[in-house]
Amino acid sequence: MSPLSLPAAPADVLNIPDHEIATVVRDLIGHRKLSPLMRRINAGLSSENQTLRQQSRTALDRLGFPE
Repeated sequence: MSPLSLPAAPADVLNIPDHEIATVVRDLIGHRKLSPLMRRINAGLSSENQTLRQQSRTALDRLGFPE
């Protein structure tokens, strides 16, 4: 993931290499993009779409917010 390409959706988080998660979280915070991403992830958790629910749950885990 390039420095200018921050995740904006749960599926984007799943594509971040493990070794880049901490850097991406810092960048999200620094660019004030973490809250909007978390809102999308939380909305996905209550989606009727099972795939989106699973992606959202996995995205939270990858970002360090386990169930």
